[in-house]
Amino acid sequence: MKNLKMRKKYTLSFLIIISLSFSGMMISVLGQTTYTCEMNAEDQVILELLKVDEYYSRTMSKGELGAKKKFQVSNVSSEEDYYLVQVNFWDPISANETFNITADFTTTFNVTKDPAIGRVLYSIPPVTKCGYIIRGSSPVVLHPVNSYLSEYVLGSTWNATSNGNTLVMYVRPYTYYFVYDSNGFFSELKITNNTALMERWGIKGQSSTIPGYDLSILIGLTTIAVFSLVYILKKKS
Repeated sequence: MKNLKMRKKYTLSFLIIISLSFSGMMISVLGQTTYTCEMNAEDQVILELLKVDEYYSRTMSKGELGAKKKFQVSNVSSEEDYYLVQVNFWDPISANETFNITADFTTTFNVTKDPAIGRVLYSIPPVTKCGYIIRGSSPVVLHPVNSYLSEYVLGSTWNATSNGNTLVMYVRPYTYYFVYDSNGFFSELKITNNTALMERWGIKGQSSTIPGYDLSILIGLTTIAVFSLVYILKKKS
């Protein structure tokens, strides 16, 4: 009986140590994430207007279902504290039109390697064309995307949140959802007014959300599971 109790105590101690070690390791990894640019020259995405509010289409976007716009990375260079990512933009065209060989305009985005400083996503010169990018956002971010966006919104002065690979920005009266692929390149834009969908640009056939995981949630769930097990073992002893 005595040996059994000792064994239970050792098991309990071992579980606690493992739990604390795992949590510490995860926190350490989270705090030391190295962000990299996973995009290359010639990477491109063509977004299609998949949904649009009729009134919004007439007064604001002037887009019709099936309209397309194109983004293409033309150059990527790494500096000490940031990446310079040059992006070509093509204005929206109708579903039956073909994009010109030459882009309508090009701009370079200065994307810092440390998103926690808050001034992450801006272009040189600033993008001012309606329908592409709003202040504080960018068609390109670094990898891993979900933690990059999480750190960015914590340090940013913009009214923004993040959810996995989605950056959510609140610019009255609209809410903008910028969704990024796993390599950090823009893959969807959704605009809502309160709960009403104004327009959604995306890749046809692709889900409207791209899943991402949150390490803080993972740590929390692990801790809850371990302490639940500890409680059960204590009760039994």
